[in-house]
Amino acid sequence: MHLFKTLLAAAVLIRSTNAAPFELKGETGWHGPGLYQIVNRSGGTAVDLVNGETEVGTPIYGRTLNYTDVQQIWLIARLKEGEYAFVNHASPTAIGATGAAKPVVAKAYKFTDLSIRWNMTLLADGYVIFESLMYPGNVLDLSYGSSKDMTPITSYPRHGQPSQQWRLDHWNPPDSELLDLPINVEL
Repeated sequence: MHLFKTLLAAAVLIRSTNAAPFELKGETGWHGPGLYQIVNRSGGTAVDLVNGETEVGTPIYGRTLNYTDVQQIWLIARLKEGEYAFVNHASPTAIGATGAAKPVVAKAYKFTDLSIRWNMTLLADGYVIFESLMYPGNVLDLSYGSSKDMTPITSYPRHGQPSQQWRLDHWNPPDSELLDLPINVEL
């Protein structure tokens, strides 16, 4: 029953048809599960689905931060203690690792898929580092810390530099915009 309650609490997705009702809370840092833009410390770019694509396999890149771009808004869902998935606002896909030192892509949200699970390390200044559960020691990394649009985001061996540090910009959707996220639960 505890697992079921955790799944229900984590399984929320926001309607992607209209971003207008969203408000940036003006809070940065970790405030618990919810909606965030994930912004790289080095490049200043946000985690984004490339070219607005929403299909499984879509590359995930760093793009210029845009507070009205729904592909840059992610539900950070707590799957269990210390484990999180990042589900995109525009599609029921999650950030998934494809290997050590390889690009991350949009993957189908499956609770049992280790490639979409990440640990979070909170840094003293409010930034975070996300480590892959499937590829331990590999973390979410903006390639070369570049500020150029379409810079690949990878699962890369941890070195702790700014290209692996992320700021979380917290969003506040109205309750009327919350929808259930269909999930594939394999118990």
